Amino acid sequence: MFYKKNYSSLLAIFMIAIANVSLAHAQASLKSLLEFPFPDNLCSAPAYSEIAWTFDIQGRRNIYFLKGNNVSYQQLTHDTSDDGQQISDMSFSENGQWLVYARGGAPEGNWSNNVPVNPASYPLIPPVEIRSVEISTGKNYLLAKDGSSPLISPDSKRVLFIRNNKEVWSMSVDSSSKPTLLFETRGSIGSLRWSPDGKRLAFVADRGDHSFIGVYNIDNAPVQWIDPTFSRDVSPRWSPTGDSIVFVRMPAIGGAPDSILRQYPRPCEIRIADIQHTKSVLLWKSPNTLRGSVPTTNGGFNLHWAANNRIIFLSTQDNWPHLYSIPATGGELLLLTPGHFMVEYIALSPDKKHLIFSANTGPDKLDIDRRHIGMVSVDKQDMKIITPGDGIEAHCIFKDDHSIAFI
Repeated sequence: MFYKKNYSSLLAIFMIAIANVSLAHAQASLKSLLEFPFPDNLCSAPAYSEIAWTFDIQGRRNIYFLKGNNVSYQQLTHDTSDDGQQISDMSFSENGQWLVYARGGAPEGNWSNNVPVNPASYPLIPPVEIRSVEISTGKNYLLAKDGSSPLISPDSKRVLFIRNNKEVWSMSVDSSSKPTLLFETRGSIGSLRWSPDGKRLAFVADRGDHSFIGVYNIDNAPVQWIDPTFSRDVSPRWSPTGDSIVFVRMPAIGGAPDSILRQYPRPCEIRIADIQHTKSVLLWKSPNTLRGSVPTTNGGFNLHWAANNRIIFLSTQDNWPHLYSIPATGGELLLLTPGHFMVEYIALSPDKKHLIFSANTGPDKLDIDRRHIGMVSVDKQDMKIITPGDGIEAHCIFKDDHSIAFI
């Protein structure tokens, strides 16, 4: 069931109502509780008002799709086994015609995203597969039997994925060509990000106690390393023009053995680098305190290069995970979400002018124990709670320029 609620001068809201279970006549059994459908992986193609998500129904995980204002949705995959193989890394192509995802492993468990798992005890361990779905036909394509972190190119024709932790491969989204190796490097590769023009690819090369930001050029030029040091550089984000990258820098891991029980600050810096010169400049530095440490809530830093040349990030420096904004050229730091509450599940609007998030606040004093969807501009303190009430709302995304979807 889908529910629409209108607000004057606010967004129209689309809520996925997950299920209706009646326990009026008998106490819930363990079997009925374990069979309750669980939604996840909500993603969207805002330009086409498309959303997709997964349902875990009695252990069977499948992808579902909705376009526009329809009230009926389409099932895109039809796996019938309770085999413990998770679906992850779902994303739409820029033209809204394709959906790519990884199937296999347990990325939300104690295993890494590209490590196979076998809870069903099959004689052969199922690999982590890279797959695509053509939305118009529902046809499912197997792109690779060993990979992780699929990423569609801006022209919607190719899919990149990581193999063996240190290799980036490419192939056509409809499996009409064989996978080709683009580049490889030392350490573990992650955080793949296309430049706005689709000609360069930013990534993180994790070397264990330190990490680098690299940029691969599709013309096969040598990899550019962005201001390499022995720090841990992560979360690269392109500027709208594609000539700069903002990223997070943390101290390297190492030093004398210490107690695992002792708490100590984990400071970080936000830095901006010009691609042509590769050197970076300091934009913001966290306090060297426990409160100023790296956020541990959903999305971590939640770093964004937003409209009006603003850099958005999450910090717990006032003891709550809050959103902050600062000009990319430097200047005064602006707290966007002041108050005694936390924000998580943060998404940037397609026009990059607004942020939505889940927060445990609202007009009711009991909202501290709930979650509601909030919205704020990227450059001013105009936060609004747009789903007040006694429910719990989270995992929000922009469905299009005028509506959001959430669980």
